[in-house]
Amino acid sequence: MKKICLIITIIISWSLNASAWTGKVVGTIDGDSLKIFRPGQGEVETRLYGIDAPEFNQAFGRAAKKHLAALLLRQQVEVKTLDQDRYGRSVVIIFTNDLNVNEKIVRDGYAWVYKQYCKEPFCNDWLILESNAREKNSGFGNKTNQCRRGSFATSKNRALTPVSHLSISGKVISKDCDLCHDDPFVKEIRI
Repeated sequence: MKKICLIITIIISWSLNASAWTGKVVGTIDGDSLKIFRPGQGEVETRLYGIDAPEFNQAFGRAAKKHLAALLLRQQVEVKTLDQDRYGRSVVIIFTNDLNVNEKIVRDGYAWVYKQYCKEPFCNDWLILESNAREKNSGFGNKTNQCRRGSFATSKNRALTPVSHLSISGKVISKDCDLCHDDPFVKEIRI
């Protein structure tokens, strides 16, 4: 009985905190951002809540964008707005045919859980899906040269060092984003 009450409380609080609307996906920006036509408002730029996909110019960035487009482009979707980011985009969870798209992208291995921002209880379930994707080599899930956003953003401003000339123990080396500092989800490459 307590479990049922807890579930009902979570559902009620979720619905009170989230603003739901429907729209049609008209464009994908990258693997975790898209444009949705919202009746009465026009195009709304959105960022998928709780996940992070590679930047378009990063390794697997194009694949992540293509995967998102294949799932959603020209589809009617239900959008739950949870927040607004610093760029003015709606931060959302997207559903199509009762499928949580944010979750599916993680399960398919085309995005990571963005731990810095994913704070809802279901984020722990998404972390398990992320781990399973890596184990199955789904999407880019277990590729050794992939960096998360924070690692890529800090490393892209440095001068690139050719991987073939480095032998650094304890650091992850990548041709695509130079040094991916201390990312536990990227395996170390030893040269």
